[in-house]
Amino acid sequence: MNLREALRWYRVAAERGDPNAEENLAGFYFYGKDVHRDYAQAADWLRKAAEQNDAPAQAVLAYIYSNGKGVPRDFAEAAKWAHRSADQGDPQGQAELASLYERGTGVPLDYVRAYRLYLLSFRGGNEGIKSKMDELSRIMSPRQIMEATKVDATAKR
Repeated sequence: MNLREALRWYRVAAERGDPNAEENLAGFYFYGKDVHRDYAQAADWLRKAAEQNDAPAQAVLAYIYSNGKGVPRDFAEAAKWAHRSADQGDPQGQAELASLYERGTGVPLDYVRAYRLYLLSFRGGNEGIKSKMDELSRIMSPRQIMEATKVDATAKR
């Protein structure tokens, strides 16, 4: 199957409300795969999937709001979607939420919570987040790091 055909089938399924298809269709628009790059279209399709509780879509939607890609930059909206994704244990959602806590955008500044979320994301398979943890640990006290690493095995955020 080529990209054009995949795009056609994703659109058919997305228009029927399939959250996986909505998320995949959003990816076509976000990255400009076989269509003109359109961040606003990507955001619309992601929102549809996110509203159906699709955790990866919620994480990407948080990123989009945090960076103003196709939507006005809105840190409160980014935090809302990052929380929903992180609550489901999605590593990217945890990383997005951690980034917001690290900067204090859309949520209160909280290095301990940020580090804890980065750690959960890392444990969930997001190995690329290690550098963010290392960076953050340089500005945290040993006590803060110790508090942040006391993570319950069932914790999601």
